[in-house]
Amino acid sequence: MKSIRTLVSMTAVSAETGERIGRVKGVNVDRLLLRVTGLWISGRLGKASFYPGESILLLGERAVMILGDRCKKESGHKFAIRPAFNCAGEMIGAVTNAYCDEETLLIECLEVGLDVFSDIARGRRLHRLYTVNEKTGDTVIYEEKEGRR
Repeated sequence: MKSIRTLVSMTAVSAETGERIGRVKGVNVDRLLLRVTGLWISGRLGKASFYPGESILLLGERAVMILGDRCKKESGHKFAIRPAFNCAGEMIGAVTNAYCDEETLLIECLEVGLDVFSDIARGRRLHRLYTVNEKTGDTVIYEEKEGRR
């Protein structure tokens, strides 16, 4: 699994030529937080270009392999911190990160932080079972706790 936060500032490399394209500036995900839909990559002059998920070959340890051309139309929304609720509708924290598969780009789990002190003392929790309200963008977590980070 690859953290979406660690993707930002990674080097992007063309799989065809082996040349450096630029650095990842942002990650787009679909509205339901199921898949990475593309990456914003800054070029040599600082202008960012959007590369759709179909052109992302692999998310490596140190670089992102891109196979294909940039796209004029972006898809999805930039990943951002959003509130997390339990099934009773009570706010339990905020979704601070997501982890995706390196090859399929499917989001496998979400990282939820409670507050600064709890995060430092106990770590953030990882959750695999969740859903997203399409209208509000709020995330509902079904599991009590999956793991700690």
